[in-house]
Amino acid sequence: MLVHEVMTSRPISIGPRTRVKSAMRLLATNRLTSLPVVSAEGRLVGIVSEADLLRDALTPDARARLWPTHTPASSWDAQVDDRPAYVEEVMNTHVLTVHPSTDLAVAVELLTTTGAKSMPVLDAHDRVVGIISRSDVVRVLARSDADLERDLDAELLQLGHPDWLVEVHEGVALVEGPMGPGERALAELAGHDVPGVTEVHVL
Repeated sequence: MLVHEVMTSRPISIGPRTRVKSAMRLLATNRLTSLPVVSAEGRLVGIVSEADLLRDALTPDARARLWPTHTPASSWDAQVDDRPAYVEEVMNTHVLTVHPSTDLAVAVELLTTTGAKSMPVLDAHDRVVGIISRSDVVRVLARSDADLERDLDAELLQLGHPDWLVEVHEGVALVEGPMGPGERALAELAGHDVPGVTEVHVL
């Protein structure tokens, strides 16, 4: 599978001068964990996550001033004034990215080894065309074997091979039928075209 078969296309993005509060609202409303930050031309300049936005977002509870061991009021006022107002002040400019044609296995390796929950997908001009997240991959891999069989049958029918038999078990597709060497390669390609198929075996 390739990234473009799984990614969320046209993701929500924001500009560097978006206010922190507005970015938080977008995350909460759309149930996202991060947002690509793009320039006016749509090129990626950073990414902002829940953790980035939460950092320094809260000031100590004013009721705690009643306790003599806590921070003096003058220090608290300084903390309020120093809170970041815009996304550009908290965003991460060192961003892991992939391209639409990146092998999904490579993207998953990055997601699982770095701790990133999602990554922007960029075109050749560094413009954001999608975003790939752990949940996107889980959703595709969780598709039922029956759905995968149906989709692969339809794919083979379009290629003119309704007589080939398809069976899918735990995401692994078995394709059987009368075929020559070139047709075997075609059957393998067809299987890998179906999102959720993890392996293809031609008998």
